[in-house]
Amino acid sequence: MMSAPKFNALLICICVLLGAYGLSSRMSYTNITKQEDYLNKLDVAEITGKFAENDCKELRRDLPLCPYILQVEAVSDLLPEYHICKQKVRIKQVYAGDKDISIDDEIYILSRRWAIDVDKTENCIERGFVNVLKKGRDYLVFCTEKVNVKSDVPVYRTYEDSYITPVFCCDSIDNVIAPVSGDSTYVPYESVKNNEFFAADEKADQAWKDLKDHLFKIYDI
Repeated sequence: MMSAPKFNALLICICVLLGAYGLSSRMSYTNITKQEDYLNKLDVAEITGKFAENDCKELRRDLPLCPYILQVEAVSDLLPEYHICKQKVRIKQVYAGDKDISIDDEIYILSRRWAIDVDKTENCIERGFVNVLKKGRDYLVFCTEKVNVKSDVPVYRTYEDSYITPVFCCDSIDNVIAPVSGDSTYVPYESVKNNEFFAADEKADQAWKDLKDHLFKIYDI
């Protein structure tokens, strides 16, 4: 049986090694985001028709029930943090949640589905199949809660009970469908960087467009 001093020394060694590994991982994550056009060096996933149709059907039912429904203007570029990303927006219209948020307020929006994953096997941006918000453009967004974190402005979490992140650009944007191969639906981000939505086929793209049209009629956008 290992003595207490040896056991304590082993625990210290394990903690040091784990800390060094975590620091190394964090440094590699931070460095890539400082590179020029770093997003173009990453891959992103496209969604297939069956999953998109099912998800959009549920979103059509559930999104109007969200406690925060907002039209916003993106006022920052993508802001990566460790294992999550956020973007700052300015409120232009409040359809739900007006007791907490007012027009011209600035907030951050984020999602647990927004991340940049960098490791030895893959480098990818995770977005819930919806592109990064483009600074200066307007979006319809659906949020579920205010996040209790220290921040220069309030932070709100988008609706997350779906594969697709419900953030809809108020502009009409054509989506390029990049070909996929094998079991993976990941494609180079650079090939779809001007998309609003990352669809693997026409069926998925149409499901998104139908959902967007439906919501824009509800909120008169």
